[in-house]
Amino acid sequence: MKARWEALTEKEKIIVAASSIGAGILLCYALIFAPLNHAVSDLREKIPQDQKTFAFMQSSADHIESLKKLSEQHHGAATASLLGTVQKQLKNSLLEKQVTELQQVDSNTVHLTLQKTNFDELIIWLTTFWQEKGIIVSQISVTPNGAPGVVTADVMLSQ
Repeated sequence: MKARWEALTEKEKIIVAASSIGAGILLCYALIFAPLNHAVSDLREKIPQDQKTFAFMQSSADHIESLKKLSEQHHGAATASLLGTVQKQLKNSLLEKQVTELQQVDSNTVHLTLQKTNFDELIIWLTTFWQEKGIIVSQISVTPNGAPGVVTADVMLSQ
């Protein structure tokens, strides 16, 4: 290899050396600089999306925290018995006539059976009851009762 180098003229040696340096620079660019530059570019493009995700997560966390506080307030503010609260809520609704059984299972649970009730009205009542009083549906069994939208429902409500 050394003999071959010695055989080259001065001009050829300069061309080979310059080509080697150029190839080395090109190789460094292709293997080091270009991938790093590409990674930085990708990360810069990802920042706005991550900022939107972060803002969404922050607002969701705030919303969840407010729901926890609301739930604690409803649970802590329950001075009356659960059975009394359910009876009072039923008297203010259209579902009172469909109730065939209402009994307190324990201090935090009430069993409610409704016959031939409108499914949409039942869901609206349960949702409103949860939002206003913090009472949740721990178990529900709904079966169709002939006409469309008319059901028989067994509901367990808990504080």
